[in-house]
Order: sequence, then structure tokens, then C-alpha cells
Amino acid sequence: MIELKNIYKTYNLGQPNAVVALNDVSLKIEEGEFIAIIGKSGAGKSTLMHILACVEDYEKGEYLFDDQPVSKLSESKKAKLRNKSIGTVFQDYSLIETFSAGENTELPLMFTRCSKKERKQRAENALREVGISKLYDQNALKLSGGQRQRAAIARAMIIKPRIILADEPTGALDSETSKQIMQLLTRINKTGAAVVIITHEKEISDYCNRKIVISDGRIVSDTLNEK
Repeated sequence: MIELKNIYKTYNLGQPNAVVALNDVSLKIEEGEFIAIIGKSGAGKSTLMHILACVEDYEKGEYLFDDQPVSKLSESKKAKLRNKSIGTVFQDYSLIETFSAGENTELPLMFTRCSKKERKQRAENALREVGISKLYDQNALKLSGGQRQRAAIARAMIIKPRIILADEPTGALDSETSKQIMQLLTRINKTGAAVVIITHEKEISDYCNRKIVISDGRIVSDTLNEK
């Protein structure tokens, strides 16, 4: 499904303050995998996720999605790829605070031909799947951290993506809520979607079937998780 070949990413390229974020990164992600990408702060985890999500470019290497070079896609075609196949859950939830949980969940469908009625129905279904269907009309500002994360996951799920990318999905949550979120992502993975978790926590990576360790912009290990 996804293949990265020798990806290099440098911030402030050519400047005295240039920072190498990714250094010769190659990676394959197959349909239905459950992967943890692990590393310390500044290791390059989030940069890797943003490239996989097609929201950030790179200066060298190749990104293939279904054997199609992403670098050759126009911005509109990249947007279509994101909106059709890639669900993203950001570390800060990225909910619109003036919207309700339901409106936030509907957002990806607002760029499609879905009717308002269908959008609402699919949002209600997605929120039901993550366990907060009763909060459809609740303003995002009034949601707890765990509820916000569930709404963010529902928003990622609503397009029925082939892959969900989650950046530190439990980073701001207590241990019990973290467990619930990981159990939710495990259930989503069992429906067939590939799930990639960005984390620095071993306890979180233990839920995944494959662990990729990144350090100083390089992948230093890629192993199957023995459960």
C-alpha cells in the first residue's frame, strides 16, 4: 500500500540553522498492519507522520501510495488521496472549538458530494462506534480530553480510510483513558484499516504488532511484536 524510499527531510534547508529531520528513511506499510513508530522527542516521528499524511513535502526520495508517486500528484489530487484513504488524528486533537462534536466529525465529508442528511447520519454512526454518540451536539470546548480524542478518531474514521495515522493519541490522557483509546484503535484495526501510532511510550507500542524505532531521523530497528 505505502512505500517510502530513501526519504530525506531538512528544515531550513540551506540555512545556518538547518535541521535534518529524516535521514534516508525507507519503510513499507501493508494493508491492515498495526504499527507503532517509537522514538524520543525530536527523533523525527511527527515529521514522518506528516509526510505519510501527505501534508508535508520532502527534498529527496520517493513516496509511493499504491505504486503511485505522491510527489507527482497535484495539490488537489493529494487532497483527494487524504480525503479518501488517509485518516489523521493529531496530537492536539485539532477540533474546531466553536463546532460541536458532530460537526467536527462531519468535516471531512464537507469536501465531498455527501448530502447534509448523509453527513449527519455517518457522523452519528462514527460517534457511536467510538462510544460518544450522545455528545453529537456538545460543543468541542466542553468535551473532556478523552472525549475530544474519541471525536478526533471518529472524524478520521468517517471517510472509512485505508490507513489511520495517530500522533501521540494518548499523550495528554490518564492511564485508564489511554487504555480505552488504544482498545478503540485496536478494534478499528481489526475492521481492516491499517493503523500507525506515533508514540514515545512502550506501554502504548505494546498494543501494536510491529514496532519501528526512529532516532535522529533514522530508522534504527523494525521488528514484529511478540505478544
